Amino acid sequence: MNARNVEEIEVDLLCEAILQRWGYDFRDYARDALMRRFKGFMRRRGIEQLSGLIPCILHDEQCFAECLESVPVIVTGMFRDAGFYRSLVELVFPHLAEYPLLKIWIAGCATGEEAYSLAVLLQEAGLLARSRIYATDFSTLALDVARSGIYSIDKLKSCTSNYQAAGGQGRFHDYYGEKYAAFAMHEELRAHITFANHNLVTDGVFCEAQLIICRNVLFYFNEKLQHRVMTQYCESLCDLGFFCLGARESLGDPETAKLFQAISKKWRIFKKLPTASPPA
Repeated sequence: MNARNVEEIEVDLLCEAILQRWGYDFRDYARDALMRRFKGFMRRRGIEQLSGLIPCILHDEQCFAECLESVPVIVTGMFRDAGFYRSLVELVFPHLAEYPLLKIWIAGCATGEEAYSLAVLLQEAGLLARSRIYATDFSTLALDVARSGIYSIDKLKSCTSNYQAAGGQGRFHDYYGEKYAAFAMHEELRAHITFANHNLVTDGVFCEAQLIICRNVLFYFNEKLQHRVMTQYCESLCDLGFFCLGARESLGDPETAKLFQAISKKWRIFKKLPTASPPA
């Protein structure tokens, strides 16, 4: 038996141990990406083999918590991919303005920058007062940062530049306060965002929404799990609601793709067709 096959067995056992002991299910994550994250954690812990991680996971809650936080790949920032936000404002916001109340779900919100970026643009469009943004993730540490709304001052220059490129109508400075080596998003924005722990793998439908944003999450899942998550999104999204993916992601199988109309192919923005039903 070659080393590749041994590693496959070890990661199967590790995922099963995590599921049985702690209830987190990584069995349908893309294996190559998952193994890279586990191995990075092992190097920091001085563990040579995946099988050697299993006793730590089973018996040491702190070890598991640290390992869990190593799994997500947090790639985020204020107004990241400015063209995506500009397209939201131009192509989606006019339709959202027709609703008396707006529910927006940001799945895999990481440390919250995407939620605050959206809140700023909703404010400038006159829509924030009637909006509730539900921003979810399974990482407790990331959600703690998101709820605080406090970010390093080192990121401020790029945030401001991205805001302007995204079509910001005012001054980004109006949406935060500076203190020491950080800046904090204003309470007026935070009041319209609910940050919550939600695991796309094991948890069910989170809410009924007019807009769902899930960028750069699905490509960490295998085909089976992508299908399950897309079914959940279809159930959560109202008819004629809008769905946003990352630039490297797709709607999946042809049957699922039939449920949506492309609004922006470049920025992966779709509208759910009124007769759409979740894929079987």
